[in-house]
Amino acid sequence: MAWDLFYYKAFAYSFEEDDKDAFTISQLVGVVNVTRQTSRVQTGAAGGDFDYSVNGNRPVLRTGALGELTDTTADRQVILRRGYFGLDVAPTSEAALLYISTDSTGVSGGTKLLCFGTDRKLRWYDKNGNQVGDASTTLLPTAGLQELTITINKATLSTVWLSLKFGTGASEELAFDTGLTVTQMFATLGYLFWGEALGAGVNRGCHLYVDDLTSRNGAVAESPHLVAYPRLNIYGSVNPTGVGFYSAWDSMTNNTVDNVSSLASYVDDGELPTHDGDTSHLQSTTNNEKFTLVSTVANPLPDPFTIAWVAINAVLRLTGAGKIAPGAMLRLAGTDDFGTIGASSASFAGAQDVFPTKPGGGAWARANADASTLEHGFTSAPSDAGARVTLMLGPLWVGSESDLPLLTTPIQRQFSAPTLMGMSPGII
Repeated sequence: MAWDLFYYKAFAYSFEEDDKDAFTISQLVGVVNVTRQTSRVQTGAAGGDFDYSVNGNRPVLRTGALGELTDTTADRQVILRRGYFGLDVAPTSEAALLYISTDSTGVSGGTKLLCFGTDRKLRWYDKNGNQVGDASTTLLPTAGLQELTITINKATLSTVWLSLKFGTGASEELAFDTGLTVTQMFATLGYLFWGEALGAGVNRGCHLYVDDLTSRNGAVAESPHLVAYPRLNIYGSVNPTGVGFYSAWDSMTNNTVDNVSSLASYVDDGELPTHDGDTSHLQSTTNNEKFTLVSTVANPLPDPFTIAWVAINAVLRLTGAGKIAPGAMLRLAGTDDFGTIGASSASFAGAQDVFPTKPGGGAWARANADASTLEHGFTSAPSDAGARVTLMLGPLWVGSESDLPLLTTPIQRQFSAPTLMGMSPGII
């Protein structure tokens, strides 16, 4: 599989975290009015709540990078989005499920892409607001959650192929060629979001409940009509319960060093399972220092379970101007692996990094999620180090128990020409 790591990284949302900031990836995502709820859940104990009920709210979560919809390079041709969705009540006006914004925080310049109407059916729209294709027959439910797999294929045909797959049956309900090229279908240089930034004085009179939102982009060889796509779900983000092999970062209260090593009390019943800013945190201003955390919580994964990638969430900040961000790290069986997560400013922000392979290389195994097995943490920058971590929960395990059946093979749409001089319609 050749899934594009840059484009799917940092866009897995499980909502299991005890604190909203762990999934508010503020460096890349404009999140307002998305909260954690525990009543409509697919996996684990929690899901997300997008509040469309208040005028001018901005319930959005970023799903991808700038310009991915119009990028036609070989490794970014097939866009897959998955999740579970439901409503409290039908919306009072049409609302966006997928929304394109020219702003990286989703605050402005938005155009609808995939919407649910007052009838709770889904509809696609082009960049000019014209409906493309038919409405779905399946409705977003007002009880429970509906599994939905969304495919945007820009590679197999010369035009854009769209697919909505509800549940796990043998075929899609909507799968069709739009007849539009990439530039005709999508707004130029937009960011793709779950949700919608509502205009001033506008609300939709409903809440959208979600769980296990995942994003992945691949080359044409990964198209789900060629290779069965996994039914990706997300497990984990359990609280750490102790300090791991590395403990070099300082335990601090406000601006005072409590201990020159990472205290276990800061992990299991102190700061790292909750976000209280500078009240208590771990800090390093020394180059190349490491800390790791470990959990004695039992393996959260079903059996069997195929792991696609592991994501690490944290809330952190730089200690001042000119400081360089730390990197996320994992440690497994004595082998370290390093990521690129980092703080963007001296203000606390959430961040996420992904590890598609286990430390030392190779595919992840279910046993890697066993209690006291995988350590996670940070390494400070090799120069100009200075960072504080105020929240860091355990890994998110993104993977599947089964695959979807192969989806419909894209077929070029045929257009009928008008009848001329008594001739039968032709095909152009």
